[in-house]
Amino acid sequence: MIRICLSLLFLQLVSLAVAKPEFVNLAASAKITASSESEGQKLAAGAIADGRIAPALSQHLEFYPNSQGAKSWAVNGEVAEDKGELVLEWKEPVMVQEIVYFGRTTWLLEECFKDYEIFVDDQAEPVAKGAFEKRHGGQRVTIERRAVRKLTLRFLNSHGGPNPGAAEILVLDEKLSDAALAALAPAKPPVVKRPPDPISDAHIVWNTPGGNAEGAMPIGNGSLLAHVWADQDGIVHVGLGARKADGRIAPVGGVRFRLEQGFHTAESSFHQALRFKFGEVTVRSLQQPEKPVFSFFVDANRDVLHLQLRTAKPVDFVVGLEGDGEHKALKDHKRLRIRNADHALVVLCDGMEPGEGLELRNPAPATA
Repeated sequence: MIRICLSLLFLQLVSLAVAKPEFVNLAASAKITASSESEGQKLAAGAIADGRIAPALSQHLEFYPNSQGAKSWAVNGEVAEDKGELVLEWKEPVMVQEIVYFGRTTWLLEECFKDYEIFVDDQAEPVAKGAFEKRHGGQRVTIERRAVRKLTLRFLNSHGGPNPGAAEILVLDEKLSDAALAALAPAKPPVVKRPPDPISDAHIVWNTPGGNAEGAMPIGNGSLLAHVWADQDGIVHVGLGARKADGRIAPVGGVRFRLEQGFHTAESSFHQALRFKFGEVTVRSLQQPEKPVFSFFVDANRDVLHLQLRTAKPVDFVVGLEGDGEHKALKDHKRLRIRNADHALVVLCDGMEPGEGLELRNPAPATA
């Protein structure tokens, strides 16, 4: 008899010790579809309910580890026209009281969506509408608690980023505590000791500008080749070439990037790195107030060179063309172009306008 009582008591204590989960994300059990996906980078809609949120401005961490796919969903910015829609459907009704939106912030804060409408089932009128902020972390939308079989999140525009999206969407049957919400996407995530990584250890770092094309760092995808260098005046240059069928490299042209606030090139501030693991070249000035960081990489699937510019303060930014051939400013499309024989170099910078000459300028300086 004593043994039976002890066993019952032990089982009761064990059951009390099992902690109740802080929340259950109902989105994880839904069928999730999107109006658009960035398929080339595998930024699929299902990522919004995988429980993984990359730190703000962590760039390539959005895609690691490779075996698990990207941590975020994003629209294909080339066709989505700054809009997007997510539809979540359940086989049986679920009780919903709160939706939490985590914007896509791994590359640019501007890739958060802004104005939104939320629809329940097939109702014509939204149950909630408003505007999300341009920031990292969860943003709540509270609705009257109700049974839902279909939830539609309609994003009407973004904060200006090229491929807006979401890192995570929580669908909850009760309000999440502030502490639990903050813990999901901390502003300063804990530092994890990096395991040995021979590829990262092989990165090349320079503390003085290359000065000319002979002092450049190369990147490319086998078809489009680029070399990146900075001069003593703090202007960052990129030369581009295309591989022809016979293996020769045909020069296409070049692009120069200049901050009107200047770019410090003193050895104590200048930092240029060829990061083999990520296939990118970064150029940064560590000690000036704007703390500018240029990040260049060539798309693996298309002959496109990408630049991400991040700064701590608003900057005036100028982009110009270099090279032989027909130069033209395509003002209707906010683009610059060099055409030379069977090759053309087209420059498009989001949020910028053609200047008086063959250059692009940002009309309203903003933090990138």
